[in-house]
Amino acid sequence: MIEAECPLCGYVGKFGLTLKTSGKPLYWCPGCSFQGEDIPMNIVSSEEAEEADFVVCMRVGEGDETMFGDNQRGRCADCNHAIYYRPHNPKKPPKICMQCALARIDQPEGDDD
Repeated sequence: MIEAECPLCGYVGKFGLTLKTSGKPLYWCPGCSFQGEDIPMNIVSSEEAEEADFVVCMRVGEGDETMFGDNQRGRCADCNHAIYYRPHNPKKPPKICMQCALARIDQPEGDDD
């Protein structure tokens, strides 16, 4: 995820990232689902990705989970809702749904409630 401002809705915060089959990054805004390729970000190694705070996943029933036949399924570490994710995602960080990711991002630093 990266810190950025959405050119469409003005959301300022952390953006998600997926890699297109061409290898180009595609960024998405959690505020309005805007997608674009022109948001700057640092690409990290697989080892560094394993140190992430969490991995954002899609909830089952929201989105096109049939796009890839090898999607994995699991449960959100925060709310236990069914989720799906790509098999190459980092293994160590907790996998959480988009709604829980937004709640974590909006939570002030040091506020563990």
